[in-house]
Amino acid sequence: MERRAYDPAVRLRSVAREHPLALLVAGVGALNVVVLVAQLRGLVHSLYSSADSAIALVLADGLGTHGAHAPLITLGNYHYYETWWLERATRTLPDHWQIWEALPFAIAFLAIVAIGWAACRALGRQAGMLTVLLMVALGDEMRQIMFTPAIHGYFVVHAALLAAALVFVGDRADRGQVSWRLLATVGVPLVGLSAVGATDLLIEFVALPSFVLAGCLGWWLHPGSVQRRIAIFSVVVGVASVLGAAALNSVMAAHNVVAGHFVISFVGTGSVLSNLQVTVTALTYLGGSLFWGAPVGVSAFLVFAVGGLSLIGVASLLRLIWRHASTLGTRGSSRPLARDMYLSFWMLVVVLSLGAFVFTTLPVDETNARYLSGVYVGAAALLPGLAGVLPAQRARLAAAFTVFAALIAINHLVEGTPPIGVGPPANATYQVLRFARAQGAERGYAPYWDAAVMTWQTHAELETFPVSPCGADLCRFPFNQSTSWYDAQPGVRTFLVTDSRAIPDSIPSAPPSLGKPVSTATVGYLTVYIYSHDIAADLSP
Repeated sequence: MERRAYDPAVRLRSVAREHPLALLVAGVGALNVVVLVAQLRGLVHSLYSSADSAIALVLADGLGTHGAHAPLITLGNYHYYETWWLERATRTLPDHWQIWEALPFAIAFLAIVAIGWAACRALGRQAGMLTVLLMVALGDEMRQIMFTPAIHGYFVVHAALLAAALVFVGDRADRGQVSWRLLATVGVPLVGLSAVGATDLLIEFVALPSFVLAGCLGWWLHPGSVQRRIAIFSVVVGVASVLGAAALNSVMAAHNVVAGHFVISFVGTGSVLSNLQVTVTALTYLGGSLFWGAPVGVSAFLVFAVGGLSLIGVASLLRLIWRHASTLGTRGSSRPLARDMYLSFWMLVVVLSLGAFVFTTLPVDETNARYLSGVYVGAAALLPGLAGVLPAQRARLAAAFTVFAALIAINHLVEGTPPIGVGPPANATYQVLRFARAQGAERGYAPYWDAAVMTWQTHAELETFPVSPCGADLCRFPFNQSTSWYDAQPGVRTFLVTDSRAIPDSIPSAPPSLGKPVSTATVGYLTVYIYSHDIAADLSP
């Protein structure tokens, strides 16, 4: 019998006839990936126009370190030690700045693979495809979270690993193949990775409790000795990870690397409603971008449509979670253990993320949407499994996901890659660099939102460190800094860059306390002052 040659075109037409919606889902997902790749260069510049993103790279490079003493390095509002270690381990490599820019992309796509694999194993191939579709169709805020090193993006990675671990051991339990040796083989590296990740409190208080409770709920829903082993496994991994994170924090503090002072507390009852309002705004921001207050236009309409779909999706998700949670009160489940633990984990991630945002001081404004990334990922992971099993229900869900992802891609094409931060444009930074070099000034200071971006844009050719206004003087910036940046050196020229824009912590002009500059230059809204001495000596603590 003669074997017929494989023809890709014939196969594609066959799939299109048999599974048209699946082909459309795959096509829209591919479109989002193509748009991401096509805009990659501009996206990187957009992401690092934010000082919160660029500062992690500046700190890791060890700039401004001189003298024999070990500087005190104060990171941001949380211990992003994972980012710190990765970057410090690679800073001696050639082109390490480009490596640092690429690492978050590589890690993010590994997380998407892990999330998609877990969804596929727990819920089926179609659900896995829809989950991946939503994870590649990222708006501006989710892009910043996923693709920069210090905006809680590694929360998504660790949540993905924990969910995948539950699905893996649950799948083995469903086949009667769980032993203590297997659990130890999975648990030991998982504890190591989770301990590193749990130095981020978002992982410690959202992802790890969800993991522990999901393992225990698996035992509740599926009584048995194997399921009890998995419950013990989840508790041990969770507790060991938290203890490991505490030990790592102590070790890093002993080596003079700490986090900024960021107190989180419960809000009063009168603030809950205002937090709910910020939550709604933040969820639309997370799904696409902000449309509130934007002038009506094509781009604003697209963002409005994406934001509306985001809110509908979250409302539907909460309704489905409530309905599913009502079935957890009775022991004994006909569903596979892997599926039950997968659903429990992501439901808890969503509920704990929202609870932390509504009932604590986390939501200063909608730009703190990074604390809700668990809601976005949880929606991608859960909706395909909770929205129903009937063909018509699946078709409606796939259509909604496809419309959402298509709007995201179209909006990126229409908007391009607008700056996420307020850092100066690269051409202005290079004008400052040329002027400072001509005046013999190798390093200097600028407002926080300019300094790190200027250093990143020049890959440290222009060493610019953050300062902030304090009355009539200038002060050291309180966090995301190294004390070595403010150690005055004798006999060197330094510069100050001021920014006339009305942005937070801006410095419109040079204070008299720095003395008389030897030269000045204006570059757009930036003014550069050259001093014959190290103005670090004139800064207030």
